[in-house]
Amino acid sequence: MMKKNIIIISSGLALAAVLAIIYFIFINFDGSDNEVDGNDSDNVVSEQNNSENDQDSEENFQIFKVNGEDDVWSVEFFKDGAQQYRIYREAATDALLLEDYERFLYSDSLSRVISSAASLSAIEKIEDPLEDSEYGIAGENSPYVIKVTSSDGTLSVLYVGDPLISGSGYYCKVSGKEGIYAVGETVSRFFVDEISLLSTLLANPLDSSKYHYTEELAIYKDMLPFIRVEFVPEEERFAGDVYGYYKMTYPGEYTPSDINYDAVLKALISPTVDTIVTTDLSNENLIKYGFMDENLNPSPSYEIEYTLDGETRFIYFGKRTDDGLIYVMSPAFGFIGLAGIETHFPFLDWDLVKFINPSLFGININYVARVSVSGHGFLDSYILSGKDDELVVRNQKTGETVDTQNFRNFYRVLLLVNMEGYAESKPTDEWLLTFTVESTEGKIYEFKFYRLSTRKCYYTVNGSGEFYVSIDDVEKVLSDAKKLADGITINADAQT
Repeated sequence: MMKKNIIIISSGLALAAVLAIIYFIFINFDGSDNEVDGNDSDNVVSEQNNSENDQDSEENFQIFKVNGEDDVWSVEFFKDGAQQYRIYREAATDALLLEDYERFLYSDSLSRVISSAASLSAIEKIEDPLEDSEYGIAGENSPYVIKVTSSDGTLSVLYVGDPLISGSGYYCKVSGKEGIYAVGETVSRFFVDEISLLSTLLANPLDSSKYHYTEELAIYKDMLPFIRVEFVPEEERFAGDVYGYYKMTYPGEYTPSDINYDAVLKALISPTVDTIVTTDLSNENLIKYGFMDENLNPSPSYEIEYTLDGETRFIYFGKRTDDGLIYVMSPAFGFIGLAGIETHFPFLDWDLVKFINPSLFGININYVARVSVSGHGFLDSYILSGKDDELVVRNQKTGETVDTQNFRNFYRVLLLVNMEGYAESKPTDEWLLTFTVESTEGKIYEFKFYRLSTRKCYYTVNGSGEFYVSIDDVEKVLSDAKKLADGITINADAQT
């Protein structure tokens, strides 16, 4: 028992001695009894921090030696040793241009390349690196090489090798620095081809606040005119020669559908394709994509021509694909692209009837000088003068004044005649009705109606026709024209 206690006491003394030694070392390390004063201690800490900052700057530094985007003078990108594109700053205009595509518009990808050139940084330095080849780096023959020149001529080169195992970036080597580094995934912004740097815009965009002032629009199908619509100047609208802001001049003097025509113009504010197929507008490609036949004659499936502020723009369409796309050519920017018809140009599949306002005409009665109506066995013509409450109507044949309100009712009957669809044929052997409206400025609209079937009447406007109206509308006009001549009150909303 005594021996065991002696061992325990001896062990306690040994532990106390060890603790005393540790305490002595700690006191000296803390600096309370050494010769280094407070200022020297601050210097030591400062040196440690500088060492850490040096390590950070060695790992996280700007790759290309440029001072912001405005200092980027050129960017060259190589893939597997072949140049993919070169962006350069034109000294005269300070504009960034894509070599060999100077007249093109550019996509957002180009601005992202320039932004990356001004901001790309290394994220890590590889400790104890192996040979360059182990990281896929082979100098100018590396998978990717990016060369950036600053405004003062300083050239920086980045050699990009294999992807990091984590997928968060790439191994790389930087000109002027030893060792292997890692660069983040943003470096992939450079990994594009020249085509993807081009804008997919087909023509100069229209001013979105002025697009509805488009002076003229024409669509051709298979090289033949389909429609032509013109904007109506303010003086013509005030003169009452036409109804609305637009007038159709081909295939006839129809009134365009405001809603649908506006949708067409909106589609042309910034017309684009989904992707650019080629910038090589050789005869071979024009034939391949449907813009030219084997005899080298132009053969687009559609052509759009439209003018705003004196600038006329053209867009040509070629072959369709099986998945709802169509090849589109931009003569302004020299490329052929692919676009979804339903997404970008749905009106290409519209029938003519969809471009037409169902109302045959819509001239305000204040701007009407004469109305004539004829059918089998009668012909009446009415002269109008004055406006609004001062409107006076006289029968041209008798000179007698006609009840103004009753004539207004009859004029409304004419306005309610509506186009219903395409006429399957254009017979002119069974004429039923003609009415003519002459504006105060001398513009004449003549509407002629011919029996097409028991329920339909084919009609023409100034000699041109494509559509039919209900025979009920025609019979209503004939019936009410006779009532007007006989002084019988007309109910425009009643049946014949």
